Amino acid sequence: MRVDRNDGEYMLKGRTLAAALTLACATVNIAHADVFTVRGKIMFTQGHMYPACRIVQLKRLSDGGTLNFRIPDTGKDDGILATTLTALTTGLQVEITYDTNQTTGCGSEPQIQYITIFPAS
Repeated sequence: MRVDRNDGEYMLKGRTLAAALTLACATVNIAHADVFTVRGKIMFTQGHMYPACRIVQLKRLSDGGTLNFRIPDTGKDDGILATTLTALTTGLQVEITYDTNQTTGCGSEPQIQYITIFPAS
């Protein structure tokens, strides 16, 4: 089998192009993300016949204002729901990370991406 000496050069150019396109796509996705983190206390959580429509309300520590979020239905577990219920019943502070552009498809409230419970201080 004869190998042209330029094959390696074309392979390198192809890999470089693929890496550049991947980086460009990732940059576009990051540019559109509006990810925020807020800390506060869960005021209420809601069950719903459609799991993606469950609402959680957070009272911000910074100014006392409230934010509503949707709990995503992953179809695998209810870890976010369990965490919000634990925070509600214990009154502990939480930190919620969310993207304003990602909803559950039920309403305009952003879905919770991450939630962390903090111990009493």
